[in-house]
Amino acid sequence: MKDIFEEIVKCRHEGKPAALVTVINTEGSVPRETGAKMLVFPDGSIIDTIGGASAEAQAIEKAKNVIRTGQPCTTKFDLNDPKETTTGMICGGRMEVFIEPITSNPTLNIFGAGHVAKPLADIANLLGWGIVVNDDRPDWANKERFPYAREINTGDFSSLADAWQSPSPAYVVIVTHGHKYDEIVLKKILPKSWD
Repeated sequence: MKDIFEEIVKCRHEGKPAALVTVINTEGSVPRETGAKMLVFPDGSIIDTIGGASAEAQAIEKAKNVIRTGQPCTTKFDLNDPKETTTGMICGGRMEVFIEPITSNPTLNIFGAGHVAKPLADIANLLGWGIVVNDDRPDWANKERFPYAREINTGDFSSLADAWQSPSPAYVVIVTHGHKYDEIVLKKILPKSWD
């Protein structure tokens, strides 16, 4: 179990998507006990197991969907399937699993690096959020002012907004040094796909 929890921390820190499958209820003969866990990645690779066979394969497919949608779910498996039509297993019991997404801390994307952006970024950093700073002034948007920033982008605001993509979960605050720049950024990022 230790490896799973270490990997969850690593996933959250690195923004790597995954889903945690936990056996939450069992009845009769089953391959793993309540509390057994399995970590699933988008490519279907896993750490640990909830018992193998086709029930696990079905759980992996459901976990991949949870990673895509971000919505947790519960699933029941009947492991007494003599005709092998659903799980292909004849252990004799039933198992229920809870599948939850492992999400990274949110990212705060700040357009502007001035007097409002700095304390806002400081607070978000204290909360463990990722910080991305975008500004057209390298003297303001730099590692000296934002040493904890995951990313600092400089250039004209129109190009910065064009290049911006929405990671999930992400938030945007627009506090540039002029209303005309606020409007440029807002018009560019509103139509983008938000996860």
